[in-house]
Amino acid sequence: MTGTRPDSLTVRLVGPAPERLPRHPHRLSREDVARSQRGRILRAVAESVAAKGYAATSVAEVIARAGVSRSTFYELYDGKESAFLDAYSGIELVHRHLLDSFRAGGTPVEMVRGAVRAHLASLAAEPAFAWMFFVEAVAAGPRILTRRREATESFLDVLTTMVVDARTVEPGVPAPDRDLLLAFVGAARELIAAHLLNHDAGSLADLEDPIVTVAERLLLGR
Repeated sequence: MTGTRPDSLTVRLVGPAPERLPRHPHRLSREDVARSQRGRILRAVAESVAAKGYAATSVAEVIARAGVSRSTFYELYDGKESAFLDAYSGIELVHRHLLDSFRAGGTPVEMVRGAVRAHLASLAAEPAFAWMFFVEAVAAGPRILTRRREATESFLDVLTTMVVDARTVEPGVPAPDRDLLLAFVGAARELIAAHLLNHDAGSLADLEDPIVTVAERLLLGR
């Protein structure tokens, strides 16, 4: 629901599923079992990468954290990179939540601040995924960089929609300029990445004012 903290990224990626499968006989469907296993692998990938870095993370490390067998892992993924890419797709859910939060505001300025605040809160609630999105994806190989560029284009589409929505409230807001929107993406990413490299993700809210300032100038033309 707009205005509330969303479900965890793993739940939003795979759907509701038990965090751990019971050891005794159960009546869970094959789909429930697969969702549980996939969700645990995705979280294990994010946590492993956050703890050790992408290069040092191994399939064995992911399997141990997820509590699944090697055969189960390879039924779902062909290796570390494909599991990382599946986990990285959560960035687009973060962007969708940003748009929902933006639409909950009143004036364009309120819309921007509400969206930035919700965005930082959702990242702070998922520190391992935040590290994956903003730090490790930059240096995790060409296939992942290609996926990152695709996510950037998708984010630019979201930002374009946000500006169009703001213009319906306040026609004086300039029409969306994709180059300026890309400049905002770069500035916000660098602010978040620098913060994560030097501070705990729990303090990402400290970036609210600087990101709002950049957003107002590049998105709203203030």
